[in-house]
Amino acid sequence: MEINRSTDIRACKRLFLLTGFTSEEKRALMQIIVKLGGKWVDTLEFVRECTHVISAKPLRSEKFLCGCASGKWVLTPLYIRKSFGAMKWLREELFEWSAIVHSKFPADILSAPRRWRHHVFREGKGAFADWTVFVMVEDKHRRPEVYQRLIEAGGGKTISLPRGSSRNKEVFVDCITHVIVDHCYASEVQMFARAGVPCLHPEYLAEFLFQVHPRIKPYLITDQQKQKEETRIDEIKKSCKKVPRVYLGNSRTELLTSTSQVPSPTPEVRGQQHTPSCSSASPSKGSKGNYNYARI
Repeated sequence: MEINRSTDIRACKRLFLLTGFTSEEKRALMQIIVKLGGKWVDTLEFVRECTHVISAKPLRSEKFLCGCASGKWVLTPLYIRKSFGAMKWLREELFEWSAIVHSKFPADILSAPRRWRHHVFREGKGAFADWTVFVMVEDKHRRPEVYQRLIEAGGGKTISLPRGSSRNKEVFVDCITHVIVDHCYASEVQMFARAGVPCLHPEYLAEFLFQVHPRIKPYLITDQQKQKEETRIDEIKKSCKKVPRVYLGNSRTELLTSTSQVPSPTPEVRGQQHTPSCSSASPSKGSKGNYNYARI
């Protein structure tokens, strides 16, 4: 890790992380940051004390994901360049990654930085707050540490357990809320699955951050949990098939159990009010003269 000036990074008003840039692009942006009085940290890892993440494009890098999960400013490089042109720091909102400005990228990814920043500001906690996660993934390319930093950046807790010993895991079954696990270790987390703890592929973390309504079923590792999720979804679909219609009258609301009970719109005669037989008052009319109905 390299910091451009020897200083306490916790006291920095603008501490930048850069991700997705070439060495030349990064060097040019760093020079501008220094000229404007900001500071940067040159590291492959996410730094919690940072205030801004500048990303060349929306991507599933550690810094981009951690920036979203912790509610940091996740901005385009134009923020640095335009601020340099004005010789002052401009408003961040104008340069935040969003679907409104950058339509060529997937809308779900673009909406994540602003959505989570608002969430953290409103709720006072990160994306993974209240999560206690057991991470069991292959130790390649620093993957366990990357996922742990991501979860902790979002306010969650991670637990490291030794492999192979079921007794050590039993102690933590009641306190663990999620298990992040590779398929090759599925057999080692069966006790968590039986206890109802979601055992999920690591890709679910990005799904959770990027999607407003994240899907859990495609990321479940154990067949037992997949079957339970399929059953739950089927029950929801069945319960939504038969929906009674509601007739909205001026004085009361009545359930109509069949279409034959729905009053047919009758043209009004000047000076005479038509009253449907199923209500003591006249129903409200829509813009085209049809009676208003609603589903519950």
